Amino acid sequence: NEAGMRGILLDRGGYFEETTDCPRIRSLTEVAKHL
Repeated sequence: NEAGMRGILLDRGGYFEETTDCPRIRSLTEVAKHL
């Protein structure tokens, strides 16, 4: 997007497995992999 930011979906319960338009993580410890 124009702000230079990308979204990350925090899906702890695994409810949004069909989401493919952004990275999906299950734990906040996984955020560092996407920085």
